Amino acid sequence: VQACGDEMAGIFISDILNRLHQAQGTPPGGLVSLERRFQSLFEREKENPMCQSAAGIARELIADHFETCVLHGDMHHDNVLHSLR
Repeated sequence: VQACGDEMAGIFISDILNRLHQAQGTPPGGLVSLERRFQSLFEREKENPMCQSAAGIARELIADHFETCVLHGDMHHDNVLHSLR
């Protein structure tokens, strides 16, 4: 990937995310649920109005989901450019 440059990194990112976000049966074990991922936000909502608003939005999005799929929480350009593959 490093030899391909920025444009190819963007193409790789799109391809990887498209594959990851396609729900295909039962997700692999050991993944962190969105409820767990947002737990610290939910714990802070009573003490911070901004957290309260964000927590409400997070709950709406979680409640409205219809398929479970893998979500990469840290996919960005540097991850792809500095990948060993």
